[in-house]
Amino acid sequence: MRDQFQAELAEISSTLVRMAEGVTAAMRRATTALLDADQSLAEDVIADDAKIDVLYRVVEDQVFEVLARPDVIACRRRSGADG
Repeated sequence: MRDQFQAELAEISSTLVRMAEGVTAAMRRATTALLDADQSLAEDVIADDAKIDVLYRVVEDQVFEVLARPDVIACRRRSGADG
C-alpha cells in the first residue's frame, strides 16, 4: 500500500511539474506578446491555456482519488487531520 501511495504522489508531482512548465512557457510567451504588441501570439497563448486547465483538472482528480482512499482516510482520522 505504501509503495502505491508513493507512486501516486510521484505521479501527482510529475503532473504538477508539467503544469508549472506550461505556465512558465505561457508567461514568457504572454510577456513577449505584450511587449511586442503581437496579437496573434497573445491569441495563441490564450488558446493554449486550455492545455494548462486540463492538467489542473488532472491534478485535482488525482489528489481527490488519493485522499479518498480508505487507508488515507483512516490515517487522517487517526492523526486528527479530518477536523
